[in-house]
Amino acid sequence: MLMRTTMLMSLLAAVLVGCPEDDDPTPAPVADVAVEDTQDVVEDEDVAPPEPDVPPPPTELSGPSATCLTDSCEPVACMAVGECATAAVCVSECDSISCAEACVPQAAPPFRAKVLELVQCGAEKACFAGGSGLDSCGNATCDGPAETMLNCPDDCGIHGNPELVYECMLGSCELGNCPNSNNCSKGLWCIAGCLDRPCVTTCINQASGNARNRLWRIAICAAENQCLPEGAAPKCGDGACETGEDKVTCPDDCGEAGETFWCIADNCAPGFCLNSNGCKNGLFCLADCKDGDCTRACIDAANHWVAGMIEEMTGCAIEAECLPPEAKPSPPPCGNGVCEDFEDFGSCPVDCGGPIAECLLASCDAEACAGAEQCGVAFVCMAECTDVPCAVGCISGQPTENQQLLSEIIDCGSKNDCFKPEEPPPEEDPPPEDPPPEEDPPEEDPPEEDPPDEDPPPEDEPPPEPGE
Repeated sequence: MLMRTTMLMSLLAAVLVGCPEDDDPTPAPVADVAVEDTQDVVEDEDVAPPEPDVPPPPTELSGPSATCLTDSCEPVACMAVGECATAAVCVSECDSISCAEACVPQAAPPFRAKVLELVQCGAEKACFAGGSGLDSCGNATCDGPAETMLNCPDDCGIHGNPELVYECMLGSCELGNCPNSNNCSKGLWCIAGCLDRPCVTTCINQASGNARNRLWRIAICAAENQCLPEGAAPKCGDGACETGEDKVTCPDDCGEAGETFWCIADNCAPGFCLNSNGCKNGLFCLADCKDGDCTRACIDAANHWVAGMIEEMTGCAIEAECLPPEAKPSPPPCGNGVCEDFEDFGSCPVDCGGPIAECLLASCDAEACAGAEQCGVAFVCMAECTDVPCAVGCISGQPTENQQLLSEIIDCGSKNDCFKPEEPPPEEDPPPEDPPPEEDPPEEDPPEEDPPDEDPPPEDEPPPEPGE
């Protein structure tokens, strides 16, 4: 091998420096050897350089908290894995909980829960000589978000730990169906991680309207039972009727709902009504009514799905004598999109119009005219026309400002083919008549049968002769 390397080096030197002149131009027969030597050198160069020494992961804790953590918290499982052991050693080198919490992200994601368990155990066993590491700890107030249950349990207790707060709310407050509702459950877990009122308000406002009322009631209950820090939710009894409080959830601050309200609620309201803002607000409205105009206003003010429910509760409340008979809802006004039994095309063309009126209303923005007293007369007239000249004749006698509006409606109706006779439905061919049923031929009288032959009467026997 040494000989081959020497020959190769000589050959390379000759190429670089240049060969001396020779009478015989034939090169020396070294090509085969050079190829072999080059292959040998390449093989030598392919050998990977030695890897740098990597220090092995730590196998035991070190630092001021190491002895306490080792004796009290059994970190053996974490120390067996390098991605966990490095963070655990970091924890053992801390003298405060806030320092130890900062070590958790050093672990690989799958092992951070184990490191957090080590921090929690160290906090419970008072392994960190410096305590919380926060100057504010010990002032009897959980100053979030810097203070948590881990770094200042004296001030925060369970606050800041969503799992423990949730368990507290579950045991102290009526959660109803909230944990089973995706919308309400998200708000509930969000509240469980809160330390102040702005956080709680944000969590509740992110929920839909139907869940907000229930979440406010839960938050108020959670604060009263110390599941949440004081001030994180309205406090019933402080004299201020705040968001989340009403005559049902906090009568001390907002006033009593009254006998009429509870009469309707107990006798006529569905079970979920008090947990629904829309239904409960409609109930508050009904409880203040003495006549039909008031109850009609309550019904019309509600959204679509609640309006029918409130109207049903009104009838029930009158029957249960919660409301006087005069509270029967007034007829709905013309223009509510329904042709009521007491309405017709003449009295309410907006709701009861025929095909021409429907075309004008849908295509030409004619609602305002149709609902007005004078303009509505002309609109009714136009809605009975089947051509433009007829519609133009309906404008006669209208005020000048109405004539301009009516002319625009007619022009629009013409462009949209509103004025045309309604085509009768195509006549259907009469169904083929069934052929008359075949009559059975008349029954023929059976042929007369010859009477049976009668035996001739017996001949008279001669009287017996005497002496026989």
